[in-house]
Amino acid sequence: MVETILFRVVGIDFILGLCGAILFSGNHTPHILPVVITGIIIMSFAFLFGHFFGIIGIVIAPLCGHLLFNLWYLPWLCWKDLYPNKN
Repeated sequence: MVETILFRVVGIDFILGLCGAILFSGNHTPHILPVVITGIIIMSFAFLFGHFFGIIGIVIAPLCGHLLFNLWYLPWLCWKDLYPNKN
């Protein structure tokens, strides 16, 4: 059970790192703003969840913040950069 969770976390981290490297190799860093937005979301969730659930809520807050924004936005930016529309 723990091995499968660890494998998924490492896989997601690998994909996000790859997308960030692809975007950075294009000589622009559009992934800076999503990281800042995700940090703000995580801080908000940590305050909210910590108030209701204690230390467990603070531990779960980064997971919820990344799921809400960073885990879909960075791959979408990478996809948009790799395959722009030819209109």
